[in-house]
Amino acid sequence: SVVYHRFRHLCLLSDRLLESDSSYEQGLFHLERGRLAVTEKDIPQALKNLQAAKRHFKQDGRTLEYSWSQLWLSSAAYQSGDINEARSELDEVLTLSKEKSIVHTIESQARQVRPWLVGMQKDPIIGKILSAFMDEVAVNEAQLATTRRNLRRIVSAVPMATPRLTIQALGRGQVKINGKTITPSDWKTQAVRDLFFYFLTTSQAKTKEQIGLVFWPDIEPAKLKMRFKNDLYRLRRALGPEAILFENDRYSFNPALDYDYDVETFLTHLALATHSSNIQEQIKHYQAAVDLVRGSYLSDIHMDWVWSEREHLSQLHISALLKLAKLYLENKAPDMAKTTCQKVLKQDTCHEEAHRLLMKTFSILGDRSAIARQYQVCKQALKEGLDIPPAEETEDLYLQLIA
Repeated sequence: SVVYHRFRHLCLLSDRLLESDSSYEQGLFHLERGRLAVTEKDIPQALKNLQAAKRHFKQDGRTLEYSWSQLWLSSAAYQSGDINEARSELDEVLTLSKEKSIVHTIESQARQVRPWLVGMQKDPIIGKILSAFMDEVAVNEAQLATTRRNLRRIVSAVPMATPRLTIQALGRGQVKINGKTITPSDWKTQAVRDLFFYFLTTSQAKTKEQIGLVFWPDIEPAKLKMRFKNDLYRLRRALGPEAILFENDRYSFNPALDYDYDVETFLTHLALATHSSNIQEQIKHYQAAVDLVRGSYLSDIHMDWVWSEREHLSQLHISALLKLAKLYLENKAPDMAKTTCQKVLKQDTCHEEAHRLLMKTFSILGDRSAIARQYQVCKQALKEGLDIPPAEETEDLYLQLIA
């Protein structure tokens, strides 16, 4: 928990203080102790430590840390009932936040102290300015989450912070928060987890009634209201209240979250491969895309709303594998081409283009017997699966390769 990590950090700081007379170290200790006191609602202790932190940071000339202390001190003063002190501290911070060089570090602290500043946004003197600042913090937070998400998809050489929410749908559905898997007991029921993936998949916000037709088509309106309310409560309890938005009587997934979704990453790599003119870049992105696929889309959900997206993504996956196999052949990597074609045939044994590519691959490898075997495998698969002979193109290629 946040409290535990702050307590642990506090213990480390107190150990260092025994060996240091630094005003900066003293300031950090009191700031962390004050923040912990705010979260524990020990306001007298918070005021004592945060005022001490201010003194130490001022003595050491630490403008940023000084403003952090003021931000937390304003929340503590407000909770203590000292409105004038809260206004005074906050006014200085908001003035300082106009400096572009340090605004982001102040916003970072503001995100942490936000729950304890909500009440001050109604203050007749400073509330309007504070609300505008917190709105800006929220906008920048959303942009930051989007930027992180896009970078994770295309940058592999630079270490990136783990997203808060990691979502996997290319295979069995799975969700992690800060690296920890949400278990069936966390979801409470399978329907709650499925509801989350429905929100994630649908392109438009939905009303309660529209969602009810998908999940509980035969339920009475009164029971639908209670069922939906309970499942939505459980969903938000598992992932956080901000995971699902409610606007204009419609519900939707919150795209401003810091999340990573394998389907979006898959599509991003396909787009990057398609728009690149460099063969190595194309190979890199197609390979990255197909490596994400662990199975069919949401393979453990058996509802009508899944089928269309499952088929769409399956076709994209097969298309990516075929393009990748061709690129490997062009790049003189027949073994990689062979492995890639075999993945296509594992999904669709009747895919003639994959059979033809495999025959070409065996030709490059100089394995005439493998060409003949692959042709026979193709012929048998088409007979058993579709009751048709190989296409003329397949016949002609086979005769050409064994000539």
